[in-house]
Amino acid sequence: MERQKNKSQMTKERKIYLTKVILLYFILIMGGVWYHLGLFSEISQIIAGYLIIFIGILSVYEVYHSVSINKKFSYLSVIAFIIIFSWIIELIGVKTGVIFGNYQYGNILQPQLFGTPIPIGFAWISTLLSSYAIAELIQKNQNKRIILLLFVAILMTFFDFLMEPAAIKLGYWSWQDSLVPIQNYVAWFVLGFLFALLFSTQKITLTKTKLLKHIYISQLIYFLIIYFK
Repeated sequence: MERQKNKSQMTKERKIYLTKVILLYFILIMGGVWYHLGLFSEISQIIAGYLIIFIGILSVYEVYHSVSINKKFSYLSVIAFIIIFSWIIELIGVKTGVIFGNYQYGNILQPQLFGTPIPIGFAWISTLLSSYAIAELIQKNQNKRIILLLFVAILMTFFDFLMEPAAIKLGYWSWQDSLVPIQNYVAWFVLGFLFALLFSTQKITLTKTKLLKHIYISQLIYFLIIYFK
């Protein structure tokens, strides 16, 4: 009886997981297709920032419900710090041009505070968690933490590299002289490494959080669809 109950629970969890995966790819891929067809442009612009927030929260939740009770508060504290600190870094960056280079945000990503989109902090956390999950799949030896952290930083920088042209097309932000400086990617690598280092102190394994890798891949597919218009 207990065995059947466990099997039924596993089947239910798998159905929920597959539903999330399908919806994630459907929403993002259709968003890219609509952009190509020129459909629902106003609606897409209105929900863009809120979709980023949703994906960020989804990423955080997927890890949260698998974290042991005694680690939940610590985990959420680190997550909150990264979201807020990354937003502050972006605020300083856009005002000074010192961190990432000279760029400006458009009015697409809402809500904004001091001219900096609040969704940006959620974009950083979803990219960090999804990159960390994939890095763990690549780096099997958990004892070599430095290699794991480097993989995370590389994956985050690679994500930004592919995202930049599409984000510019979508009007999320624009760069001076329409060129993305190398400085931006260096900053992404350094910040990605530091955020990964901070997250690693929680000693949370993400290899079983399967949805995270789909969050990374589905967003890349979306940005690639936009890029190739």
